[in-house]
Amino acid sequence: MNAIEIILSKDVLSVDKASRSVLGPAHNAIVMHIGGVSDSPEQSEDVVRVVYDAHVVLAEKTLRTICAEAQGFWAKTQYYVAQYIGTQNAGEISIIIAVSSAYMEKSQEACRYVLEEIRNRAPIWKKEYYANGDSRWLLGQSLVAEAEESLICCGVCES
Repeated sequence: MNAIEIILSKDVLSVDKASRSVLGPAHNAIVMHIGGVSDSPEQSEDVVRVVYDAHVVLAEKTLRTICAEAQGFWAKTQYYVAQYIGTQNAGEISIIIAVSSAYMEKSQEACRYVLEEIRNRAPIWKKEYYANGDSRWLLGQSLVAEAEESLICCGVCES
């Protein structure tokens, strides 16, 4: 059992693998975020498929850094993050975040932190394809500059 496991894959993501990765005698409170391809709230058209693209090396490093930061806030937590890279149809799983600890509240808070930081910082981009034939790249994160990093706050330290 690794304290942090990061996967960027073109293979189908497994909820079972995620839970097994973080489960242990002192880590029995598991919280998961399972994200799938769905309609964009900004579009009136149905999303039929999505392409996920990433700077894989930098994305892996960023995801690992985010999980390590979370471990600094919530001690004795374990993390599994899997992001699908490639083309998916509506209804397929695109991301799994699993966090475990001895306490549910700690796992919930850490999972939420990881999800929000991935949304804000990970160099992962998404292009939606709609039923009417249109498509567009959604606004994503640029490669995070050091100046931007200093502005990120999780709200835990209340500073």
